[in-house]
Amino acid sequence: MYPTFFVHVLVIAGATLFIVPGILLFMLLSLSPIILIKTKYGIITTIKDSIRISWKNLKLIILHIISFGLANLIISVLLACLFLEI
Repeated sequence: MYPTFFVHVLVIAGATLFIVPGILLFMLLSLSPIILIKTKYGIITTIKDSIRISWKNLKLIILHIISFGLANLIISVLLACLFLEI
């Protein structure tokens, strides 16, 4: 077999193991600063509340992240076509 195949598999597996949990933590902890400022609770309580609220509304959060990503992609393509005259 080709050694590059195994390298690619390892790179993709490693990226998946670090990127996907990172995105999930981002989604679950995204409300922590807002809750901390609004309620003046401790950090641990704030993190627990953020995870609880975010987990209940995970579909809505994922929808917003995907829509933001698509909007970013569309704007980037339009600007690239405009400035690069493609």
